Amino acid sequence: MSEPFRRIPTGNVSKDAPTYMCLADLLQAKLPPNSGQDNLRSIVITEAAYRFVVENRVVSWEEMEIE
Repeated sequence: MSEPFRRIPTGNVSKDAPTYMCLADLLQAKLPPNSGQDNLRSIVITEAAYRFVVENRVVSWEEMEIE
């Protein structure tokens, strides 16, 4: 379960506290469950399906250059 968002103060406070809080959040950040590479693979699969329909042929993974 994820933690609730906390509000970083921005008004009538020194810049030290918000800066520290933002840096602390950055250092504690976790990697997202999916990567940009996963998203690119989804686009390649969609393109392969499109080629299959338009060209009426089987499209190989090697042809789509999936890594």
